[in-house]
Amino acid sequence: GIIATAWIVYINMAPDEMDANLRLSPESSGSRVLSDDPFNVRYDNCIVGAGLSGSVIAENYARLLGQTSLIIEKRDHIGGNCYDYIDDDTGIRVSLYGAHLFHTKHERVWEYVQ
Repeated sequence: GIIATAWIVYINMAPDEMDANLRLSPESSGSRVLSDDPFNVRYDNCIVGAGLSGSVIAENYARLLGQTSLIIEKRDHIGGNCYDYIDDDTGIRVSLYGAHLFHTKHERVWEYVQ
């Protein structure tokens, strides 16, 4: 079978507070409480795929609507094919799936991705 990783989007959290290992407990009513079972929690949304589209949709649910989302992802990282990392040996940022070019003529899209 497919092994999925559960990622949870939290509202009102600074980026440095976000941690994929944090899980909401059923008793938490939205507060940040550790729980070992992210599937034993009620969410506003369930999103399949933590690629570019799934991640943006979940972020918008959280920021614009104040909703939580459970994101089910097959890979062990978010970002889909746009995922990159810092190489331990060289300290250089590497695109795991190769270079990606992003084009848009819309200023609001540039503002969002910055």
